[in-house]
Parts: sequence; C-alpha cells; structure tokens
Amino acid sequence: MNPPLQETENIRPAFTSLAEIKSALKLMVPPVTEEHRTAFITNLSESPHSRQLAFRLLALLVLKQAGRLDKILSLLERELTGLLAGGMEHLPARLPDGSSEDVMLWVGKQFPSPATRQEAVEYLETEQHLWTLFQILRWSGDTTKFMAALACYTDELEALTMAGSGGQKRRQTKKASGFSCVVTTLIKRVPTRPMALDAFLENLRLCRAFVAASAELQVRLEASGSRNERLRVELDGERASLVAEKAARETVEARANTALAELEAARSEIERLKDALRIQAGAYQVERIGASAEVLTAVRRRLLPDLENIRLYADRTEPNAAAVVRKAQELTLFLTEFQGS
Repeated sequence: MNPPLQETENIRPAFTSLAEIKSALKLMVPPVTEEHRTAFITNLSESPHSRQLAFRLLALLVLKQAGRLDKILSLLERELTGLLAGGMEHLPARLPDGSSEDVMLWVGKQFPSPATRQEAVEYLETEQHLWTLFQILRWSGDTTKFMAALACYTDELEALTMAGSGGQKRRQTKKASGFSCVVTTLIKRVPTRPMALDAFLENLRLCRAFVAASAELQVRLEASGSRNERLRVELDGERASLVAEKAARETVEARANTALAELEAARSEIERLKDALRIQAGAYQVERIGASAEVLTAVRRRLLPDLENIRLYADRTEPNAAAVVRKAQELTLFLTEFQGS
C-alpha cells in the first residue's frame, strides 16, 4: 500500500542519487495514484541532475535490469522520457532502420556544431547528449549497429569536449583488449558533473573496444561452431561405423562359438562311437573265437574216427586200400562241404 501523500512529500525535495530514487520507488506500490506520481516526478525534476537520473532509470528499463522496479518504472516511463528530453528544441527520432553507415550519419546529426566554446560548454552542461545515448541503448541487441552508433557518439562527444575545453587535447587511453567494458558499466559511468567527461569518454572507448572484440569473437565462435558441427557429424559417422563393425564381429564370434560347440559335440560323439565299436569288436572277437572252437571240436569229432579207421585199414598185414580210399574220399567230401558252408 502506498504511504500517505504527506509522507511522500516529506522525502527530500530533490533527489541527489540513484539510491535515493530506488528507495522512494520501493515505497510506491501499484496502483500508483496521480498524487504519488506527481510528487515523485516533482522531486526528481527539482534535482540538479534530473536529466541524468531520468536517463539512468530509463536505461534500467530499456536494458531490462530494473528487477522489482520494472512495473513502477513502466508506469513512469512517459514522465521520465519528458525529463530526459526537457529543454530540447527538436527531439530526434529513434535510430533508423538501415546500414551501419545510416546509423552513424543519424548519430552525427544529433550533435550541434558550436561556433564558440561557450556554446559547446552550454550543450555539455545541459547533458542533452544523454538523449542520443538513450536512443542508442535501444539498439544494444544489434551488435553491428550498436557498435557503429557508439563509435560515432564517442567521437562527437569527444570533439565537443575538446571544443568546450578550448581545444586542448585530452589524454588518450591505450587500446583496450576487449571484455573490459559492458553496456551496464557504461551507464553507471555517466558523470554526475556534466563537464567531467574525461573518465566517461575513456569508458566509451573501452566499450567500443569491447563491442568490437565481441563481434570478432562472435564470428570466431560461429566458425568454431561450424567446424565443431562438422567434426561432430564425422565423429557420429565413425561411431556408427564402429558400432556396425562391433556388431558384425560379435555375430562372427557367435557363429564361431556355435561351430566350435558343434565340433566339440561331434568329437565327443565320435569318441563315444569309438568306445562302442571297440566294445562291440571285443565282444565279436570273443564270440568268433568261441564259434571257431566249437567248429574245430565238431571237425575233430568227425575226422578222428575216420582217421583212426584209415590207420587201422592201413596197418593190416594186407592193407585194405579200397577202404582207405573210400574213407579218404568221404573225408574229402566232408571238408569240401564244410568249407562251402
């Protein structure tokens, strides 16, 4: 809830710093009444640095760095813009759409060409150049145009500063090596005294170097990104090839393992058959020997009587040749039949 109007009016009649302004803004809670809006703008406009403070607040809003004060500043944007442009006869339009050369031409036209030193001093003391800088901040998202506009702004402001100081050459800063300045730092370095521009110009030059280095770095990053993408595609291809090769190798290994298992099973089966054949051969041998013995016994039983008779026929005083021949023929016939069976 907003404090009563009398409490707001008890705040110092003129703000002197951004910290005081932020403290006052934190006391204002939407919806902001017209009385509170008027009291705040009145305190701000009575400050000797009203244009600069309005510039800082608008810069926070444009650069989206206002945080919790964003809604309040949005409600006060019209009044703050009026304070920033106060006293200027012709308000310049925002930066035009076009090339970097068009942007630099536009910025150059916002600065006067003072005929005397006093005219340059009066322009710098009123800080009218902050309106141009505020317009440039709106292009901080476009690196190329922002860099061109900031470069032209720096040159023009430096020329006016030299004109206001009687043409004395200002101390030059060594060329910065990029990344030594950011836009928010530049805003914070706007001098509280309108003519104390040496440090501000130095920060402008540093910021120019930063933006230039950022643009160069962006180009390098894009080139590096393209190269990395190409390498990533190649790496993905190599990885896919390795995966396919690994799968093929695993398939071959599986088939080889299956063949080895089948070979081992066949070898075991052969050994089993050998053992069975060996056992069967042994049994057959035993059987064959037994059978042969029976045959020999049968042959012996058949032949011995006939052989004994032949001997007896032959041992007689008068051998019975006819009987011997007959028995021999019988034995021959038996042996022939036996061999045939």
